[in-house]
Amino acid sequence: MLNKIELVSEMLHPETEAALKGALERFYECEQIAEIWPSAEHNGVRLPLHEVRVVVLPLDRIGAPAGASGAGVYVAYYSHNVGEAERRSPSQPLVAKIGPPRKLCEEKEGADGWPKLTRSQKGKFAFPIYYDATEAAANRAVLLAPFQSRSQPTHGGSRNDVEVRDLWHLLDSKTELLRPDAVDWDKVSKLIAQALDAMEPPHQGGRGRPPATNAAYADHYEKYLRKTTKDCEGSRSYMLSALFGEAQTTRAFGTCWPNPTLIIQRIIEQRTSAPVVLGPVHGDLHPKNIVLDTSDSVQIIDFGWAAAERPIVLDYLLLDLNLRGTTLPSQISEEDMLKLAGFLRDSHDACGLPVAVRKRAEIIRDVIWRKAQERVVRNDWEREYMIPLFLVGYGLLVHLDSARNQVALIATVLQLALEIDRIVPQGSSA
Repeated sequence: MLNKIELVSEMLHPETEAALKGALERFYECEQIAEIWPSAEHNGVRLPLHEVRVVVLPLDRIGAPAGASGAGVYVAYYSHNVGEAERRSPSQPLVAKIGPPRKLCEEKEGADGWPKLTRSQKGKFAFPIYYDATEAAANRAVLLAPFQSRSQPTHGGSRNDVEVRDLWHLLDSKTELLRPDAVDWDKVSKLIAQALDAMEPPHQGGRGRPPATNAAYADHYEKYLRKTTKDCEGSRSYMLSALFGEAQTTRAFGTCWPNPTLIIQRIIEQRTSAPVVLGPVHGDLHPKNIVLDTSDSVQIIDFGWAAAERPIVLDYLLLDLNLRGTTLPSQISEEDMLKLAGFLRDSHDACGLPVAVRKRAEIIRDVIWRKAQERVVRNDWEREYMIPLFLVGYGLLVHLDSARNQVALIATVLQLALEIDRIVPQGSSA
């Protein structure tokens, strides 16, 4: 029977608690439970529900930064609620998301739409494994995925000691500006390379070298502009109007810049096009979604933006933008920040940049750009990389409040606008 699992949690809303408890009970009855809790079954007999306890923790309790998806996110695991002598070890923890059914269903379908991967390739991703829409009528669903960061049984096997270790924490040093070695840049570089290498098989989708086809930016980047160009319900265009105004130019950092909003409109209305390589993407490859397992290997989580066919350069762009803006210390000088924002081509000298931003620029150039040039960018750096970087960066401005350095993200978009105003002149569609 259901409703016999004991749920241990702190300060959960009763409706949230009931939804999580129900979903975890139903998952326990599935064969997939063996992947998460192999010791729950012995000699073909599964532990009775009244001996099972589920512990639920909010992510911030285990060191995870807040996300921007709007879903409630928790870590949950099963434990054997009997005396120590008979107790079996707890399960691998799960990430449990609770939110609107449509959104969570799209996440599951986005991940399911990826191509088949080998066992070793698949092992680098925490794919969703169970979707429960039993309470869809109440606009609640639950999505479960394996928790792939650090966990260790404790309290005689009755509990798990769980901790999130991710790339974000490595970049979030409070003394980065005081000591250049406060951040382990070699490790950051290695992890970003691992993440992009993990993405290469899905990007290829079984193809030796995915072909590039000519397509309008408007056909593939609208989703990543995040309703900033739409006059519709939920439109966010007002945010960018407040930031850049409506005139041909906007003033910031003591100078005038071409208005990014008008350049975005120009690209869309003129149906400016360029070669694009399409394939499966993660779509949200930022430092919070690159976690480390117990052996410090990369695990990629959260498939809320995953898709079977999108420009694969997206997964490079998001890491680039996060290094140069979202994770940059807020206290960095305006001069140093502007120099990093203007670092956009191989011909720009990373070694000549200020010490405070040099390591970030070197990783952008030597890891992100190199791999993008090998795998994604065919001939035209400006049109195949810089314009998409501008489009995605402009869309990210709706999440400005979540950026560690808000000004750096604005500066990056302005520097790109300055370049792209020349690359895509008024009246040009090619």
